[in-house]
Amino acid sequence: MSISDELKTLIKRPKMRVFRRLSIRRRIAATGDYESDWVAIDNRLIKKYGTVSRGMSNMKANFYKYSGMTFEFNNEGGIFNDVTDDSSIFYNFLSVYRTLVRVEAGYLDDSDVEHPTNSVIYFGYVGEDIVRTDKNVFRMPTHHISKVFDEFPADQVKGLGAAQKAYQIIEKVRDHKDTLGVPIFQKYISSTAWNIESTTTDYNIATSTALQGKTVWKLLQKLAEAESKLLYIDPNGQFRFESTAVETSSVWHFSGPQDEDQSFGKNIISVLKLGENLKNIYNRVMVKFGDANTSTSYKIRTESWNWGDSSSSFKYGIRTYKYKNEFLNSATANTVADTIYDRYVLPLREARFKSKFLPGLDISDTVDVTHNTGEVLENAAYGKGLYGEGIYGKYIPGSVNLAGTKFLVTNIKDDIEKFTTEVTLEEP
Repeated sequence: MSISDELKTLIKRPKMRVFRRLSIRRRIAATGDYESDWVAIDNRLIKKYGTVSRGMSNMKANFYKYSGMTFEFNNEGGIFNDVTDDSSIFYNFLSVYRTLVRVEAGYLDDSDVEHPTNSVIYFGYVGEDIVRTDKNVFRMPTHHISKVFDEFPADQVKGLGAAQKAYQIIEKVRDHKDTLGVPIFQKYISSTAWNIESTTTDYNIATSTALQGKTVWKLLQKLAEAESKLLYIDPNGQFRFESTAVETSSVWHFSGPQDEDQSFGKNIISVLKLGENLKNIYNRVMVKFGDANTSTSYKIRTESWNWGDSSSSFKYGIRTYKYKNEFLNSATANTVADTIYDRYVLPLREARFKSKFLPGLDISDTVDVTHNTGEVLENAAYGKGLYGEGIYGKYIPGSVNLAGTKFLVTNIKDDIEKFTTEVTLEEP
């Protein structure tokens, strides 16, 4: 992610000028296809935008997990009634369910130009549990667009078989058609929006158990881990299966108490919670990569330890992390086990807090934090310097002392009601 100088200036302002926009694309009754253009909903009809979050899935940084969003509308006049009501915006469309939803949010400059230029923060579709109340409220829950893949059984994708590379399997998913020749997944992710990096390893998914019980999304996740690729769908509806590039330079500076760097302004707006993430300590990692339940189907990374030594196992007990991926081979299973072990054998510091709204901040971004809760007591001591006498303060350290400390972003929660961003950060 990169934050432009213009956006940085707008975020720094003490009084924010912000915008938010909800748009939909409905399904045409005759064909089931989506209308071609996004239709914006008048903000005066929207009672609640709510929040949206995304983050790393457990230990495996290859996978992102997404929340949905739930919206509430003023339904006076029946504007959000069912498809049979001619006063409804859904009248004569196929259904309210599975209507596509897009949310944009950001900042306005003095000329009312929107920043960032690409301001989409959420892409999904209307889910179940749609509710209309006798208080004229329409409640519309939505799912992130990735759930489309998580609903579809992997064994229904045509053309999957033996000796296929990961990128070829994903292309089969992209091009999957029903019996009438209609591409299914391209109704949600356009044919030009699939970013699939080439791979070289062959996989055999022609066996009776290879796809058993798997959804398409689960199949894609396992391929991503086997290939050390990142798998996600960005807010603009771009499908991405690509290398996990690590950006070590900081993309944003979080500023709290006693930070002399004013270039980003004071942007931490809540209590900062800092602690060791003890629940994610793993000093024994078991990765199963074969179907047979034998010792040769496992790669195990552990440590040798004795009572009273400085090992993780003595300090925290033996903590085992188990994972199964039949698409891994011996070498990649070993790499996965080593990667998880090396990162989580000892506790990592984790910080959580709310900041000003940060559109565009992304998972795995590197950021730095300055936040110091210590105090300087005046009149603590006197002394003489080159230019005369002075009073020197006594510093009393507080519970948090971060001075430009680098962290990785692991979870982001955007509040589109209050225009705040809550982040969870982990030591790199």
